[in-house]
Amino acid sequence: MPEAMKHALNRMDSFETVVRNLMITLAGHTEALGRIEKKLVKLDELDGLKKSLEVFTSEIIASRHERTLLGKSFFDHESTLTDRELRLTRIELRSKQS
Repeated sequence: MPEAMKHALNRMDSFETVVRNLMITLAGHTEALGRIEKKLVKLDELDGLKKSLEVFTSEIIASRHERTLLGKSFFDHESTLTDRELRLTRIELRSKQS
């Protein structure tokens, strides 16, 4: 076989090798991109879940704050209520004695 033909065949083999290696590399990148895309979808789902938890947590905190204020308001008026209950009890006792 002439030298030029051998050189051309070697170049073709090397071209095929390069193309084959390139295809293998592209296939690997395609798989990696697929995995990355799946992870991004999961991250979007987790982000939505995180936002829902933040809203829920803020509602719980607001509710707790409201209950604290109501409790404080009750204790602020408790002495007045106790005083009025004692007055009513005294009035009822006087009316029973008469």
